[in-house]
Amino acid sequence: MPLTVNDVLLKLKYDVDVDSRDWMEFYLEASTEVVEKHLGDKFDAEKKRHQLAIVLLCEYYTKNPTVDKGIQNNGYFLPEPVLALLNRDYVPLVM
Repeated sequence: MPLTVNDVLLKLKYDVDVDSRDWMEFYLEASTEVVEKHLGDKFDAEKKRHQLAIVLLCEYYTKNPTVDKGIQNNGYFLPEPVLALLNRDYVPLVM
């Protein structure tokens, strides 16, 4: 079953209230879109590894809501833990 806003809030130990649901819904949609675009056809919303990557990306966005010069750039604009989870399913376009 794909992730819901409540799933993400509970996994990140946030209060489940109206305010937190609204902004986490935005982060969940954005994170899911980023992971799906990164993996292409290999994306599976039911795969636990992909779900964990989405949750970690939501957490990253909540802690880093603005562009900062201190954010590490790895060429993918994804945090290293997220990339580590997705690398098994990622196939570059050019080899």
